[in-house]
Amino acid sequence: MNASSPLPAGSEVVDPAPDTFVLPFNRLRPGFDPEQLPRFRDLAWRLALISPRESNRSLVIDRAAAPPGCGPA
Repeated sequence: MNASSPLPAGSEVVDPAPDTFVLPFNRLRPGFDPEQLPRFRDLAWRLALISPRESNRSLVIDRAAAPPGCGPA
């Protein structure tokens, strides 16, 4: 490891495939609909699915307004 990189020497960072789920399955509330799960290809990621309370307000990461180069191509 060197001072300019947090990764050990020889490590390679690989971008996830577009169909890779954003949220870990073990954190999702019971009874979730897999069709609602955000994937890396999506511009908006709904994070409310990891909240145990169904009435929780929806938190969304929306990359549509992000500058070019800040998301998947």
